[in-house]
Amino acid sequence: MLRSVYPVTIEIMEWMNHTLVPIEEPVFNHYRGIHHLVRVVDRAAAGHIPEYAAFEQIEDHNQEYGTSLTYEEILTRSSTYIFHDLGQWAAYVDDLNAQNSILSGNFDDPDEAFSNAAPDINWIVLLLTSDEVVVVYRSPHIGYRECYDAEHNLAEGISEGTLPAYTLHPQLEAALGWLDPAEIIQQQRSCHAR
Repeated sequence: MLRSVYPVTIEIMEWMNHTLVPIEEPVFNHYRGIHHLVRVVDRAAAGHIPEYAAFEQIEDHNQEYGTSLTYEEILTRSSTYIFHDLGQWAAYVDDLNAQNSILSGNFDDPDEAFSNAAPDINWIVLLLTSDEVVVVYRSPHIGYRECYDAEHNLAEGISEGTLPAYTLHPQLEAALGWLDPAEIIQQQRSCHAR
């Protein structure tokens, strides 16, 4: 199945931020970098090993690397103390369960992690800020689109064609381009002036 590529619009950003849960690039890299601790904490939380075993491994890791990771941080996949830089990607998924599933999966490469995510994850939409596009890796909606890049399995999101591809919600596709950024800025200014 092809993945659709769309230009970033205000409508898409609002939909993603109000509907889905983000996995930012530094958060993905952090939890993949401590994957051995993630697995131990998940096993302890599920009751497969004693919690003290997870606490000991976290303590050993903290002493060896000069970090201050906690059991609770790892269990909840907290991003509070993870530095975010401009221009990094973010993947938007169904909910916290989908986020945890991807962060604790078997793949360190983001493309592989998204392509091979658990089948019960409905949405994976990757925001590439540097390219000003979103890539729909997974969606409950499939449309027929024109091929954009066969080597990377990509389709043109806003061009109908003959190849099946994951797409954005049809209502969202229909709304693309209706919002004028200047109009939104004007409305915000008039609201603040009151």
